Amino acid sequence: MSREPFLKAIDPPHTAAEKYYQAIKETARKIGYPLFLRTDLVSGKHDWKNSCYVEREEDLISHVFSVIEFNETADILGLDWKALVFREFIELDWKFKAFWGEMPVARARRYFIKDGQVLCHHSYWIEDAIAQSGFKPKEPDWRDLLKQLNFQTKKEVKLLSEYATEVASVLSGFLSVDFAHAKDGRWILIDIALGKESWHPERCPKRKRGF
Repeated sequence: MSREPFLKAIDPPHTAAEKYYQAIKETARKIGYPLFLRTDLVSGKHDWKNSCYVEREEDLISHVFSVIEFNETADILGLDWKALVFREFIELDWKFKAFWGEMPVARARRYFIKDGQVLCHHSYWIEDAIAQSGFKPKEPDWRDLLKQLNFQTKKEVKLLSEYATEVASVLSGFLSVDFAHAKDGRWILIDIALGKESWHPERCPKRKRGF
């Protein structure tokens, strides 16, 4: 599905849009429900229940529009997304829900790699991102739950460092590599992005050195 013809077909909607809707539904059926939806760039995950998380086919098209709207309104001129991406939904070991879309918050890590090696690693979700979102989690002890999720064991660091090093061995440049912890105990590689365009803790020495 090409971006420009699709946007032209749906704004304003006309009969040409139907062929895209059918193609989207057929693709989603191959994955099965629930599924995770995004573009090739971002998912709009903070609006979880209305965007990237699709529980049933009846909700699919409206969620497609939500994800596309997020891409088109992000930054100043919007993002130059090229495709919709449908993924198998993997249940994570989440402890509470946050943001306006009631997004499940689970263990997630970001590793920065460059020139075949791991530079540093960080927990993905920070307290300020949730506290300053304007939507207070229903769980009163969410800060304690987040601390539990963000605790990194030596075993975990060893394993994810090995995974990140494998990525660094086949992809060159300064990159961020994101992992999420599934409910069944697996660590899943969920995203790879340009390091300079990825969030990096201000106090990290590697960031201060210009990486």
